[in-house]
Amino acid sequence: PSEPALALLPDSRVSIAVDGHDDVQFWNLETGKLLDAIPGPEHGFAATLSADAKRLAVGGMQEVWVWNLDGRKAEFLWKVKPGELAYKGLSFSPDGKTLAVGGDGSTTFLYEAATGTKVQTLPQGGYKVEFSPDGSHLVTYCRGEAKCLLRLWKRGENGEFVESHVLPGGGQVRENISGLAFSPDGKTLATSGNEGEIKLWSVTTGKAKVLATDAPRWAALAFDD
Repeated sequence: PSEPALALLPDSRVSIAVDGHDDVQFWNLETGKLLDAIPGPEHGFAATLSADAKRLAVGGMQEVWVWNLDGRKAEFLWKVKPGELAYKGLSFSPDGKTLAVGGDGSTTFLYEAATGTKVQTLPQGGYKVEFSPDGSHLVTYCRGEAKCLLRLWKRGENGEFVESHVLPGGGQVRENISGLAFSPDGKTLATSGNEGEIKLWSVTTGKAKVLATDAPRWAALAFDD
């Protein structure tokens, strides 16, 4: 069975959940009761909200679906079948205008969030993807048997992202990355993995320092504002 993916609405009393089935569930966290369920992509296992919580994206085994949200009222917008499988990496840009969609394949796609129009294709999968707080950078992580690449992309003057750094410089990350988080000022990227290391990467130089070596495996990360 798939590990459930959760997204919290702003009042923190309602959770949106997908758990490998074909629906999107709205749960009351205070009572534990199911409030509503709407159709979603087949085998949905990833969910993310835009920063203003007015747009929801859910990724499944073959498709990504997007809705407008007004509280628990969901208005379906669009769906897309990018051509690869396993879309677990989903992230809205801070302004909510772009949706990054990555998976276990060889590409990450950027879509106009309002229409589903594809605006860019990046030549690396994104098992995890994350925008920096100001939207100027995007990080993608692709896991694989031989190597796992962690790449940082920078938005150019034309609005498209170009590769800035492969982290570390040679490209191979020997542990599986479980957590990604940008600092509030966007200058530092934190990563955690299954070997218990937490690293802080300079977005400018691509260099890292080790913050911890005994963190819980598969730790999630967040910076305190």
